[in-house]
Amino acid sequence: MSEEIFQPDWHETEEAVPLVYLLGKVSLEWNMAEQFQTSLMWSLFGSNSVGMAITGNLGNRPKQAIIAELMDQRTDAAKLRSLVKQTGRNFSALQETRNLLVHSHSIFRGSEKPEWRKATGKGPHGHISVLADQDDLRLIIDQIAELAQTYVGLLCYLQAAKNGKDYDLPKKLSEPHRLKPFEAI
Repeated sequence: MSEEIFQPDWHETEEAVPLVYLLGKVSLEWNMAEQFQTSLMWSLFGSNSVGMAITGNLGNRPKQAIIAELMDQRTDAAKLRSLVKQTGRNFSALQETRNLLVHSHSIFRGSEKPEWRKATGKGPHGHISVLADQDDLRLIIDQIAELAQTYVGLLCYLQAAKNGKDYDLPKKLSEPHRLKPFEAI
């Protein structure tokens, strides 16, 4: 990053408002995806109240591991198992991207794209950065929304099956857009 374009509070300027707005949308869409992931887990437990008792203090990684384990026990549903596991992999990849953006403490005007900087507390510099512009954020928002919709489709499929009805499985998600972190100086 060039010194002439460095402005430590650039994220507070009018020029950066669209990025900050889109960051808010990333956060809101992510919260929906997390809720539907949790609801899927409750459904796999067979009871919302049991699910709530178990998941109340669990983070996303343990939830994903439990969902994968519950799906491994369903040997009768290979397509469902495959789709749930693939959806979980997308969840993890999008969570990493979301965390890089949402936990950034600064956005700098970059020569190509804005630079989002996040403290890591790890050497050698204690920070990592990613480059992401409005187009990147819109794509990430769309992919998180598609993830949430896939979880809803899985919930509808499971509920229909529980009631002896047919419901098509959602389509397989495409590989999510990944931001490439780099050491920030």
